[in-house]
Amino acid sequence: MENRILPLSTYVIKNLMLEALDYTESDIDPAGNYFKQYGYAGTQDDLFRLTEGLAIKKGLVSDNVPLNRTAWGCFGRNLFEGYNTNFKRIEIERLFETFGILFNQNIIAQGMYRNSSFFPFFHVTDHGLECIKQKEILPYDFDGYLSQIRNVQDIDRWVLHYMSEAVRCFNSGCYNAATIMIGLSAEKIVLDLIEAFKTYLKNKKTRLTTRNNFSYQGDCDRQVE
Repeated sequence: MENRILPLSTYVIKNLMLEALDYTESDIDPAGNYFKQYGYAGTQDDLFRLTEGLAIKKGLVSDNVPLNRTAWGCFGRNLFEGYNTNFKRIEIERLFETFGILFNQNIIAQGMYRNSSFFPFFHVTDHGLECIKQKEILPYDFDGYLSQIRNVQDIDRWVLHYMSEAVRCFNSGCYNAATIMIGLSAEKIVLDLIEAFKTYLKNKKTRLTTRNNFSYQGDCDRQVE
């Protein structure tokens, strides 16, 4: 582990943070703390410390530098590679980057009940609780739009995927990209309707001969139901 070359990616750190937020054992924090004990709230330092403890447990980083036994909800410390953390400098910077991602995606919000309404204190949102259970950053569906779509009977998985991506784009302020995703969803629906109509025509077995100036000739049903 001492000879590891590649630093942990932002993606790996993001997954570690989500898991650390939902972790309910006492073996990754020197004081045996975890977020559920405190109503899924704490400080940035608490999250970084438990993320590092989890990374050590998984064998992703070394344990050469012992984790500090810090009281829950303290303001924290400045992290220095090789001095008070086993993370490399680039990984420390990615910790801050990932913390910002969680905030921007409404997984966490600033403020901790009965402590402070500002960072570094934070709490996990209702949306965030669902994300940490899924171990994934889900699109923030603030008006239940996706929930309504999921209730559509036999909805195609690609339609749901494109609409979920549309909400992600909308949350990020990429409105043109959101429109494109909605367009792809609509295109999939139209293609499915065409295929369903073709199947319907084939099943009816009725022959229709088109006019001479028409380019299609084939099985068609002339009965309107």
